[in-house]
Amino acid sequence: MKDREKAIRSQDIQTGLAALEQAPGAIVNELDNVMLTGMATRLATYIRGTDVFSTEDIPRLKFVASNIGIESYALPMVLNLLQEAEMVQVKNSGGSKIIEVRESVPEFGDLYDRIGQVYSGRDTSEIEDAVLDTFHRVAACPRIASGDTSVEQLGEDIRVPLLDLCDQAALIRQVTAPTGEDLLYAPQYWEENATKLPKVMAAYGSDVVEKIINDVRESPGLPIAGPSSTTDRAQALRELADFGILPSPSVTSLRGTKSFAFIPFKLPEGDPLVMNKVLEKTRAIIACVRYGQHFGTITSLKDPVYFLERFLQVGKTGSHSEIPSQYRILIDAGIARISRDVNHSHRFHLHLVKNVENDVALATAISLLKFGVPVEASMDRELHEYAKMEGEYQAPIGARAKRMYKPTSAALKNLRSTILEMAISEF
Repeated sequence: MKDREKAIRSQDIQTGLAALEQAPGAIVNELDNVMLTGMATRLATYIRGTDVFSTEDIPRLKFVASNIGIESYALPMVLNLLQEAEMVQVKNSGGSKIIEVRESVPEFGDLYDRIGQVYSGRDTSEIEDAVLDTFHRVAACPRIASGDTSVEQLGEDIRVPLLDLCDQAALIRQVTAPTGEDLLYAPQYWEENATKLPKVMAAYGSDVVEKIINDVRESPGLPIAGPSSTTDRAQALRELADFGILPSPSVTSLRGTKSFAFIPFKLPEGDPLVMNKVLEKTRAIIACVRYGQHFGTITSLKDPVYFLERFLQVGKTGSHSEIPSQYRILIDAGIARISRDVNHSHRFHLHLVKNVENDVALATAISLLKFGVPVEASMDRELHEYAKMEGEYQAPIGARAKRMYKPTSAALKNLRSTILEMAISEF
């Protein structure tokens, strides 16, 4: 795993575990580095752009931290990690009380790289390594359970309660697919129709499917070739879209209707109607610029990121004859409106409809295209800004585990004994 991926996955794991009402300390205590790294990435996301928390602002900092699962006693450790990553400078009183925090948090790409480097330099436990590695693999693509993941290779007395915990936290889940195989997947990313994936894998091969999914992750809004393209890759991508495994909105313009594939993502905590609308707007924005990039008739859109950044900053595009058709779904979604160019009657300008929802969707689209950051991470930051405008903080992103964790007493007892033996053997 790359350093950046370690930080991103740690954030996901900490988010899932923080949402549980209770969890066995015997497991969670073995995930100190992962939990601390996850807390650090989330706190960095929230405080970026704040500049300085002075003495009178420290209670507000603690409040922000507590909203994302960082208790007051853990905050100094989280800030120390961020200081090690050169993202904050912490000033303490003689009695170690925090009196000032000065932040210099970079944009998302560098943020994860730098925190991941700190994680890589730490001594990690076998359970940490197993959870991080396995979650990373099943988050990237659901896998047939064949005993080759790190968690599967742990002893049964640890593996059973660990997978139980991971299931409750929506991190790693094992189910039986319609084809009969046991499937490991990450509900945070693959809840919808994940069990249909083995059918596509059986038809085209796991390697082909995993390569397609990785390509879509690296290039959100990847164009889906039409039926005339009969390669295994093209057919597999169409089936992944048709089964609903990869969300794929379409855009109709001068070169016909084209569809664009996205990796599925869970939404931040909040009103489902609002959150769904924001995510759909994000996908619509990316699909439109991908259409212009790959299928423009008169001119092609050379740099979608620059185009969207200018659109967000200026609120208006230059004039073009294809705007009414190519950006129709943005107009229908209330993201933009059009006006006719006063000098060229066949050309039109696109205007951004300014509101928080559209700004969040546009900023998230830019973040996805620019950094490949999961939607949760970029939405987390932007929705925090929205919450700040409203005078309160948004609930923690992705509090997905809704039911209390109730481990079987026998499994927990055996786990505690096993971890105690591991601890004794270290001396």
